[in-house]
Amino acid sequence: MGIVEPDVEFAWNCSLFDLMIFSDILENEDDFIEYLEQRIPLFTSEKIRVNDEIDLLGYFLENGKLVDEKLLKKVDDYSLNKTSQEIDAYFQKGGKKPKKKR
Repeated sequence: MGIVEPDVEFAWNCSLFDLMIFSDILENEDDFIEYLEQRIPLFTSEKIRVNDEIDLLGYFLENGKLVDEKLLKKVDDYSLNKTSQEIDAYFQKGGKKPKKKR
């Protein structure tokens, strides 16, 4: 269809509902681009498993990055879990909108 070049190693994909969360939570384009730039290498790492994109977003908001490189060197397998609690509370219970820690 010509949407993605055939030689591209990576194309980020997420559900429309997750993308709606991203557009509501992230404050600007720069944060979104920073997220995507950090997200790309995670697709090629065999150590990292991403089960939920929103957990990854929660980790990004809390830490300003997606992976702790020092921690990653110490483990064979890395998976995030339950780092979307603030995001869930915002959407499900009308909690405070999560913001990226600067």
